Amino acid sequence: ANTTTLTVNIKITNSSLASTQLKDVVILANFETTAQNMIPAFQYTGAWYNLMDNSTINVTNVNTPISLAPGEYRIYGNKQANLAIEDFEKGNQVNLYPNPVSDYFTLGFATSKVDIYSITGQLVKTFNTNGNADYQFSVSGLTSGLYLVKTFDENNKVRVVKFIKN
Repeated sequence: ANTTTLTVNIKITNSSLASTQLKDVVILANFETTAQNMIPAFQYTGAWYNLMDNSTINVTNVNTPISLAPGEYRIYGNKQANLAIEDFEKGNQVNLYPNPVSDYFTLGFATSKVDIYSITGQLVKTFNTNGNADYQFSVSGLTSGLYLVKTFDENNKVRVVKFIKN
């Protein structure tokens, strides 16, 4: 932070990471009430990525000023921010059937434990399945409504799905 202005320039480097990974980050912030030209002082020239939208800038001079409006901030990195959301969602799909449920449902994959919560967040039922992929979860005693099923696999990975009880 600059002591005479309300601007922030933070650099983060993790030298134990390879250059193919997100290892260098520059954060610029303008807390002034007027626009400011900030010297980013990037760690090196070349392609940098705005981690907020993955747009690219080509840095030819590490000290070329970047103009920031009042209250604006930027976060740049040496690589794009890849969160692999697509893979995450694919890996967390739960096949609960039938849905809506009358008496019981099955999940079609192995679980070690399954918790059922009311839509208000109250734990209403727990099943310890011991990895049985064909386990039939009896919910005949539950009242009609919407429920959340929280499943745990043998590695304690969690998947969540909703079901409607008839």
